[in-house]
Parts: sequence; structure tokens; C-alpha cells
Amino acid sequence: MASFIPGSAFNQIRGSVGGSTFDIARSGPTLRKKFRGTKSVSEAQQLIKSLTAVNNFNYRNLSAQDRKGWIVAAQSYPHKNRFGKPCTMSGQNLFNMLNYNLQLIGHSPVLTVPPMANPCYPVIASYSSNYAASSLTITVTNYDAAHNRLLLFSTPPQSPGIQTYLGNQRIISVAPAIVGPYNLFTDVATKYGQSARPGQAIWVSIKAINIFSGIASADSTMQLIIS
Repeated sequence: MASFIPGSAFNQIRGSVGGSTFDIARSGPTLRKKFRGTKSVSEAQQLIKSLTAVNNFNYRNLSAQDRKGWIVAAQSYPHKNRFGKPCTMSGQNLFNMLNYNLQLIGHSPVLTVPPMANPCYPVIASYSSNYAASSLTITVTNYDAAHNRLLLFSTPPQSPGIQTYLGNQRIISVAPAIVGPYNLFTDVATKYGQSARPGQAIWVSIKAINIFSGIASADSTMQLIIS
């Protein structure tokens, strides 16, 4: 879905033209491909649909007081759209986002607004590669394992010349704790059914999820060249 900033020619547009749909969302004007029903069959798609359905059901069945709590919390929750401009989430958006994060790390959803505890900001400081030893290791700094869980994402093995990774990464591991270097070699091979070979590269990202609030940190990303 694309977003855009209106100019002097027009300031609002909604509806569908051909295969495109224009709308006004909380984050601003959007342009997306017109929806045509398809069947989602991948494991990741099925997981997202399942968790979204659970969270939508839970939100619909909240008490009026709890729902009001989420609406009020959303008003002060810092959030920016893709243009980097501050925007306001709905109470249900905040409820779904935080609970989705908690469910990804194996925690139960929360029905009342949790304490807004911020996550740590882990960073991929360095990496090493040794294909002969089945080793593709990252070193992570600034990670607090007592209050956070680490999500690890990667692209499939690909040419090092490919610099685009957004939308092409999948979760390969949820790490409760990382002490010292962490070997991703088996995680990548298990997820994609193939090992990363010498001369190939993968893009790896990590983020922390606070176990009490479900708030996620910003990503730390690095390209790993296999040798």
C-alpha cells in the first residue's frame, strides 16, 4: 500500500479507479491495490490471520471501561506514519499491535492497558562467518534478557548485490536470551530449506519486545556475507 501527501490539485480522494483504491486512514491519505479475494496459505499468513482474529474478538468483548482505557492510552502513545509525522492510533489499533507482539514471543494477550514499559534497543554489533563449520554468528549488544525477548528476522540466502530486504524477511527465531555470539546458521537453513553458501548473503534484523507491555524496539539490521 502506498501513501502520499496531497498537493494543490486536490486535498481529498477516496474510492476505487481501475485496480487502485484511494482512502483516508489515520496515518494520512493512502493508495493501495484494489482488494481481490485470495486464499492465504503460507504459515506466516495463517498465523497473522489467526492472531488478528483472536485480538479482534477479545477487543469486541472488552468491558466499556477497559475499551475506554485503550482509547485513552492510544491518544498519548507515540506513533509516526511512514512520512515520519506524528499520528494517533485508535484504541483497537494499539490493543492489536501490543497483543500481537506479545503473542509472537509466546505470551498471553492482555485485556487491560499494561504499564507502558519501553523495550531495550539491541544492536547487531558484528558478525562472523565460517561455512565449513556451519557457523554464521552475530554478536548483539545492549540486550536486556530479563525484561525483553528478541525476535530475529532474515531474508533467504541471495546475491550480495541485492540491497532490498524490506518485505522479504521472515522470523527465524525467538530468542529468550543471548549470551555472547549467536549462531544463525541452522535457523536460516530450517526456515528456508537451504543453507547459505559461500558468496551469498542474507540480511538479518533484530528487535526486542518488552515482555510486560508488548512495545517493540526499532530494528537493527546488517547484511551478512557468507564465507
